[in-house]
Amino acid sequence: MPHALASAPAAEVDLLAEFVEHTERLGLHGTNQHKAARAFLKRWPDPQDWTAQPLATRLALPSVACSFLMFLLLGGHLRPGYDYLIRRKLPSFWRELPHGPMAPDLERFLRAAADLGFTERTRTAVGSQVVGRLLIQTGRCLDELTDRDLDQLLAACRQRQQVDGVGLRHYSRAVHTTRQVLFHLGVLEDPPVNAATLLRQSFTERMRDATPALRPTFVAYLDRLLATHARSTVTGTASRLNQFAGHLATVDRAGQPRRP
Repeated sequence: MPHALASAPAAEVDLLAEFVEHTERLGLHGTNQHKAARAFLKRWPDPQDWTAQPLATRLALPSVACSFLMFLLLGGHLRPGYDYLIRRKLPSFWRELPHGPMAPDLERFLRAAADLGFTERTRTAVGSQVVGRLLIQTGRCLDELTDRDLDQLLAACRQRQQVDGVGLRHYSRAVHTTRQVLFHLGVLEDPPVNAATLLRQSFTERMRDATPALRPTFVAYLDRLLATHARSTVTGTASRLNQFAGHLATVDRAGQPRRP
């Protein structure tokens, strides 16, 4: 008599049925999108096989199939490659995100970015442009992202610039902001290298009212703050901190005994 399996194999996910439920939940009515999903799965029963197609083929996917594609991406069923992700906008990202497994990670990222002083526009742009694409492509959660993942995204941007001549400086800025937030959350161990060298070098001058003994401590604090917070937040903090340093210097002088 054959031995029983220690654990039964997991049942295959019925992606088409889940997609139908998903569209009904979002109020997306239309038989064509269901037909497109059915045609996609007929050709690629395992959606990840689609990623083996040339980039031109992936980019030529009919627009009617976009709803199903977003369902696969945000549901963790498809990792299409950074070459595809940086060439395609995700217009329904925020609308469909709450119904997928990535929502808690994005909410956590947005809260941390808000704590660091980034505007709502910057937070949402970076959230979809970088963090969302990282979670889609890696298939991992926010705490498992690494510097290498960010480097791979930037490498894909550079490759596109070489091939298509498309400048992607906005990705570079968004990746830097992402590094700041992930470092603040403890996801990344090392602070991001900040290009604002002049701003860092001016901290000693900006702490001009501090005593020589305390000035290095204030400068070190601002330098650390620059690795996580928005530049406007740091400059405002530097001004207030210098005022506080001046107050401490005054109190310190007032409390010193006079020399005979």
